[in-house]
Amino acid sequence: MASLRNTIKEAIVSDLKQDIKLSAGYDIAFNDVRGLVPNLIDLSKYKSPLLEVVDTGNETQVARSSSKYLYTWDIILRGSTKVNQRVDISEDINKMTSAVKQWIDGKTSTDIHANVLDIQFEGITASGQIEGTNYSAVEISTRFIYYIGSDF
Repeated sequence: MASLRNTIKEAIVSDLKQDIKLSAGYDIAFNDVRGLVPNLIDLSKYKSPLLEVVDTGNETQVARSSSKYLYTWDIILRGSTKVNQRVDISEDINKMTSAVKQWIDGKTSTDIHANVLDIQFEGITASGQIEGTNYSAVEISTRFIYYIGSDF
């Protein structure tokens, strides 16, 4: 199961990299999309704005039959961007949040991976300036519904 989750997570990162672009009608383009950056203080090592796909480890089996297992899986999409003025923070957070919502709304169930049935926007869990840095960040909670076994 962990290998399927890793495959789906890699597919999410790849899809976000391909889709969220100014030319595709988004208000922001992420210069880098990746799995979790180990230390937020090291954000200067990455191109800004950055979008991280963070596996929360929160996975719940919600249905089961003899050959199928249905799970929900919570993932945080954390956007961060370098800001020079306090006034930029809320604008950048709104653009990053809007881009993620637009990306979710534009997906059909199997766009990311054949086993993904649905993606849900759960809400913003945190936002603001990252203490001790000149970066703003937003954490957006999402829920992916996927299955293992025969087609659902």
